[in-house]
Amino acid sequence: MLGSVVRLVSILNICYLATLYVVGCTKNAVSAITFRLLYTAELFEIIASAGLVGHSYADDTQVYISAPATSASVSTQRFISCIECTDAWMRSNRLRMNADKTQLLWLGTRQQLAKLTVTELPLLSAFVKPSSAVLDLGINIDGQLAMADHVATLRRSCLFHLCQLQMVRSSLTLEDAKTLVHAFVRSRLDYCNNLLYEISDGLLTKLQTVQNAAARVVTGTRKIDHITPVLRQLHWLPVRQRITFKLAMITFKCLRGLAPCYLADVCTLFHLLFTGGSCCRPTVGHSSCCALGP
Repeated sequence: MLGSVVRLVSILNICYLATLYVVGCTKNAVSAITFRLLYTAELFEIIASAGLVGHSYADDTQVYISAPATSASVSTQRFISCIECTDAWMRSNRLRMNADKTQLLWLGTRQQLAKLTVTELPLLSAFVKPSSAVLDLGINIDGQLAMADHVATLRRSCLFHLCQLQMVRSSLTLEDAKTLVHAFVRSRLDYCNNLLYEISDGLLTKLQTVQNAAARVVTGTRKIDHITPVLRQLHWLPVRQRITFKLAMITFKCLRGLAPCYLADVCTLFHLLFTGGSCCRPTVGHSSCCALGP
């Protein structure tokens, strides 16, 4: 969160016991998902009653609370109380929360995070310290949402796979090389890349070097040759333009009713206000995501 607000995010690790058959593997995957949603509906009511926001994906449940940095101690007490109520509900429904694997993350600007005095939270049987970055659905999220940790991890992973592909490139046809690069490298660059919108130019450059290296592996282009014609030949958009294109496509679908409801409901038109020839844009205190779509 920007401005004078910080947000505490908890990623809970929930272990499903063998006796909880309704969320296990069934013959009908759709029925299994439906049963799980019905089974865990009470969980979000408990979270909402504590004034927090919950989000769940598979067996990971996230709990959010926003508050000014000056009232962080009061917010953490509400947070701890919510976790205790959640744990009691889980135990009554034959679920177990792994407190040792629960992660905490403060989100805010550097100035606001410096005002925090909470060093650890007593959650159930463990004392959990806030992390500098957490892994959420394959994305490394840091406290300032700079995405530097995610870019570093992504670049390291892609370069590793490119080195492996380079060793067998001579045994592959052009189409086979394209397929492997798409599977192991470009799919990673495209995964949730709309979160990288308007990150620093230095981080984008690091990702662009990965794409350039992938194009050289596919086509056998030398390092001294210009890469722009090669990308155009492969019909690959540069990383920055690829992020903008994907974001524009999602925005278009949301505005045309073609996107899922959970995206369309939070996507609204943002009208720029012109005053004296100047354009009024969101201030630092507003979330940039509210005016992200082109």
